[in-house]
Amino acid sequence: MEVIPSRALNLLYILLDIGFLLFLFGVLMACRKYLAALFGLFGGLLYFLVDYGGFYLLLGTREVHGA
Repeated sequence: MEVIPSRALNLLYILLDIGFLLFLFGVLMACRKYLAALFGLFGGLLYFLVDYGGFYLLLGTREVHGA
């Protein structure tokens, strides 16, 4: 019997995470920390490219059900 790890996220967690990231970005912009905000955006884009482009599309090691 093969064990397949999985996770299910409640929509509220996703919305709260997005809200926190927008709040943090707003604080960085208000404090004129433009370089920190730029690196944060670049890091998020890099993470998306590796996770979605690499693991999901190229390698096929991730599956999405019910989205």
